[in-house]
Amino acid sequence: MHAQHLVVAAVVFAACAPVPPTLLTGDVARELDAPSVRFVEVNTEDRLSNPISVQFHVSSDDQPVSTVPLTLSSDVDGDLWIGNAPDRRPLTWTGDLSPGTHELVIEGRDHQGVAVQDTAIVRVRFDAPPECEIVRPTDGSTVVSRVDDVDFEVFAVSPDDEPLTILWRSSLDGPLAIGPTFTRRMLAVGEHVISVEVRDGIHQPCRDEILLVVE
Repeated sequence: MHAQHLVVAAVVFAACAPVPPTLLTGDVARELDAPSVRFVEVNTEDRLSNPISVQFHVSSDDQPVSTVPLTLSSDVDGDLWIGNAPDRRPLTWTGDLSPGTHELVIEGRDHQGVAVQDTAIVRVRFDAPPECEIVRPTDGSTVVSRVDDVDFEVFAVSPDDEPLTILWRSSLDGPLAIGPTFTRRMLAVGEHVISVEVRDGIHQPCRDEILLVVE
């Protein structure tokens, strides 16, 4: 009789033991999926003028995209925007960036703290005209025609590194040359106004001139 009570007690104890939970591998896989963020529309080929627009997209399998914190930043200007994408459509940021080359980073972080990011390079114009100054010959200098070789040189630069077209002209001899430097001997006798025009094809050209006396 005593042995029978022990058997019954063992059966009752076994029936009350907790049942191990079923492992749902599909749910675990989704929980481990990090969100993805990427730039979807960025002009990385040309130098851009402000304001700059960039478009990025975030997707997530294990939480709503509206709950994925996002940060858009530049290595030059710092944080540009912090927020959430309200839905699964691409999000556009528009604003001004400092002139120069920027590495933009869009970064997202899920509820487990997993961070993902994408980068893009953007080049922003200074939106400034070219600069120029005649270096040689010096203003007011005198040379002897048919004897002296006259060296012409201009300092010319584009703040945006645009290709430049450089045109030289004399008030007496007309067009002289194209390019930053050249040498000329056969100049008409008299007072020449030597002018240079530097163009970048975008802004107003830069112009400089000097007086050259040819005897």
